[in-house]
Amino acid sequence: MGHCRFALLTVLLVCALSCVGVQEGRVVTSGPVQVILPLGEGTGFTGCGTSPGGVFCIRVPTKRLTTWHWQDGLIQPGPSIAVDPYRETRVAGGDTFVAERLYSHEAGSEFALVCTSITTGTLLWKWSPPEHWEIAIWEGAIGVSASGRYAAVALSGASGNLFPGEDVLDYRLMVAVIDVATMEVRYSPMLTHPVSASHVTQVAVSDDGRYAAVAPWGGLPLFDIASNATLFRGTGATGGYFSPDYVAFSPDGQTLYAADGAGGEAIVFETKTCRLLRRWTATRTGKGYGNRIVCIEGSPDGNWVAVGTLPKGEVYLFDPDSDGLPLVIPNNMGWVYGFSFSPDCRRLAVLTAGTIKVWELPEPPAPPALESTAAVRTR
Repeated sequence: MGHCRFALLTVLLVCALSCVGVQEGRVVTSGPVQVILPLGEGTGFTGCGTSPGGVFCIRVPTKRLTTWHWQDGLIQPGPSIAVDPYRETRVAGGDTFVAERLYSHEAGSEFALVCTSITTGTLLWKWSPPEHWEIAIWEGAIGVSASGRYAAVALSGASGNLFPGEDVLDYRLMVAVIDVATMEVRYSPMLTHPVSASHVTQVAVSDDGRYAAVAPWGGLPLFDIASNATLFRGTGATGGYFSPDYVAFSPDGQTLYAADGAGGEAIVFETKTCRLLRRWTATRTGKGYGNRIVCIEGSPDGNWVAVGTLPKGEVYLFDPDSDGLPLVIPNNMGWVYGFSFSPDCRRLAVLTAGTIKVWELPEPPAPPALESTAAVRTR
């Protein structure tokens, strides 16, 4: 009899919890407004990503980099160029330049950065790091600002010094920020860290070229390039150690978005002070244990922070000024390689394995209402 009562109570409790439910974010159910298969059925590729004003994909075995741009709310094909599909490639300068990491003895360095015109195929310039430095071999060592004007490059090198009590070399990191149009180069301060924890998955640079961030490199190095200062190393602001896998700046550079891939957590920092502003997880509720994050990006108008995930490929869009529920895009395409917001931020292109899907976005959340003076007086 006691067992029956216990079973009955359990059933009633489950029913009660299911009735209460857990509040989830709004799901986009209308489906994509455009689907592009740029690579063709069964055609392999080595990479794709966002570029200023659009997206790009690298085809194999044709060894072509193809660009797409926004026009009338849809993604349209643009120019293409022959590339080495096994180099790290980024599109910059409004789809005018291709920046590639190139193995080159004649450049005086193991790796050099080259810029080529997509429209003509002409080599525009080649840049080599300072002596005793090289462009880091990690995937993600090159980043481009949203405007395409600046390229940020992670430079590396072992110093040969040992940390006290550790039988490992310390590894050096420095970021070079290059003005793509003028070739002016500015550098961050140098940092050191144990080799075992030194790798880079993404480099971000703000639209004005002032700030640069590296993920993870043993934490979250954040630099003020204009002042040649290190603002943050990855501890303190979140109440403990934080080592993200992906980073991106807001359009004005005053906010930094960072994502812990395995932990499924997205965090918003104030750039100048490194103060923690927001914290979400990549779920439909924005809480709990999140799905694995594989990319993060902010919209040009600053109203959305987009997070791409595994294994289902769902995309979560958060309001950077709110702790509210996310907007959910049920992409259902596995790995998400990146995003491109339309110029008016009303649509979002999601890059997946060989496919570009364009989704209609609702109006962004309204800003929180200010408390009236009268209400304050009556307290």
